[in-house]
Amino acid sequence: MTQDEIWDAIVASVREEIGDPTLDVRREMTASDISGWDSVTHVRIVLNVEDRIGASLDISKTYRAKTIGDLIPVFKQAMAS
Repeated sequence: MTQDEIWDAIVASVREEIGDPTLDVRREMTASDISGWDSVTHVRIVLNVEDRIGASLDISKTYRAKTIGDLIPVFKQAMAS
């Protein structure tokens, strides 16, 4: 899976879990830039992405990401494991 495909999975998951199919999600954004993204939503987004890419990871690794785009290599690494 390419980085662009992982990004598409992240965007689709964020939109689904936030409940806004037209939400503008950009790589440089942070969770605090998106209304409704709290700790519970974060877990749901991560689980949603895991389902979409067919890999699981230790969720604590996602907390190191400064931006939403920083999640791409985290999920990429999980797929390689």
